[in-house]
Amino acid sequence: MAETTLRRRPILPQYALPKCGLISPLEFDAFEHLDPDWRGLVKLWEPPQPKARYVMGIDPAGGIVNWSRHRRVNDDLEHDNSAIEVIKCGNGRDIADIQVAEFAAPMMAQDIVEVATLLGRLYCGNSDVGEALCIIETWPGPGMLTHQDMVARHGYVNMWRWEYLDTLIPTVANTFGWKSNMKTLDYLWNKFSRHVGKGLLKVRSGELFSELSNLQTDPKKTFPQPCTGQVHDDRVRAIATAVWAAHDWVLGDEGIPERQKVNDPAYELNPQACDMTVEGYDDWAERKYQEIIGNG
Repeated sequence: MAETTLRRRPILPQYALPKCGLISPLEFDAFEHLDPDWRGLVKLWEPPQPKARYVMGIDPAGGIVNWSRHRRVNDDLEHDNSAIEVIKCGNGRDIADIQVAEFAAPMMAQDIVEVATLLGRLYCGNSDVGEALCIIETWPGPGMLTHQDMVARHGYVNMWRWEYLDTLIPTVANTFGWKSNMKTLDYLWNKFSRHVGKGLLKVRSGELFSELSNLQTDPKKTFPQPCTGQVHDDRVRAIATAVWAAHDWVLGDEGIPERQKVNDPAYELNPQACDMTVEGYDDWAERKYQEIIGNG
């Protein structure tokens, strides 16, 4: 009897998530015919890659108590969403960042913790701690509750730390998360809009694209606001902070270039976690050897 080869379509891992479902790209079209409302569903565009670097941005909202997809009403469509965006990082110069996962729903800040923890660990990539770098808007708003629950209840440790922008040398603070005010939002929008304008962000979400398309500048606001008739910019804020953290913009447009990192003796480099050349590794090893014997 001849062997029969069964071809199965590739599927992504399925997870039991509280108050939400998980939808793979293969199911997008079929689902949209049944229900165009994506709130409360995790959207994944590609499986995690072990050699990639990922960053997760979170914009928590006040939310609706005990909201779920089974209790949706028309009135909650205008309510602010808690949004989670995951990007696969480019190099900030000629390789674009790519949106790989998204979640948005009018849920309370603490109710998105399980989803955020799962996505951060699913898209851990090449992280030494098995978690994507996570940046949360912790002020103003309830974002510190999301941060505390992820750390205390789930042991999530790869959190972005606030950095002071107005010092001669950028200084890492003792606090975590993104602090929004007129100055920081002005920095964020200028950097992010320039990044997008240079084609360095690949957007896959129709909802995020819609939010970006419907932003308008307001002389009284440092970050553009939704146009009349539009109410949401939650996904934009989440992905903008993710891109900021991905490129360490406090140090400049592209952060510290990889070539400078390899050649700067003051920079502590992990050769197993970067893409240095053989020649670069030889130079690094020689410098470390000279340091050990006291000639560095």
